[in-house]
This record gives sequence, structure tokens and C-alpha cells, in this order.
Amino acid sequence: MSALVEALQALAFARGEVSDANAAIDEARAQRGPNAHSYEVALPALAPDEYLATKVLPKLLYFLDCRGIKPPASGGVFLSLFSASGLHFVEAGPAVERLVAARGLTLAEAVRRYGATGTGEPPRLG
Repeated sequence: MSALVEALQALAFARGEVSDANAAIDEARAQRGPNAHSYEVALPALAPDEYLATKVLPKLLYFLDCRGIKPPASGGVFLSLFSASGLHFVEAGPAVERLVAARGLTLAEAVRRYGATGTGEPPRLG
């Protein structure tokens, strides 16, 4: 298992079985309150760290920003992280902080790039 996946799984407030995902997600929502929202992420077997840092982070930050949620706050959003080791539930704010650090960015820079009015990735030369 990759270091970033392990770090995210260590932040989990609950776990569930993938085979009972719907019930487990409903239970996690109930624990988090009536406005809780599950952001579901299915990790690929190959290069999960790259997937998290380059695919999930931009979309997750955009999603949170559009909802008016400013990390490190979670605003009732949690990740339902599907991996080979099971289903882990992680608050969105701490997950974003880990993903931003893995990209070598500050939170402000990540929001500037990937937020609702973001500029995206800087252009590459060459």
C-alpha cells in the first residue's frame, strides 16, 4: 500500500466493508448529521498516490469551494475511500491538507489553482 493512502486511512473516523458500502455510507452520514455528504473515491490499484494528488485533489477542492467550504474545515463532507483494504471514511478538510502537502503546495495555492475560480495547473514550458 502507498504512503499517501496509508496516511489517509489513518485519518479515518470509521471503516466499512466494501460489500456493504451503501449501508456503511448511510451510517457514516447519520453519524455526521443531517447535512453530511459523502464524496466517493475509488482508488486504482496502480499509482493511487498520483491519482489522489493529480485527479482527486483538484476535483475535491473545486467541489468544496463551490459549496462554500474552506479547508481545513470539512463542512459535513467526508471521503468514502474505497481501496483494496476496505472502505474508510475521512473528513474532507484533513484529507485535503494531506493531499495538498503531498503535492508540495500550500493550501492557499491549491485553492487558487483548483477552487471555483481557479486557474488550474500552471502552463508547462517546452
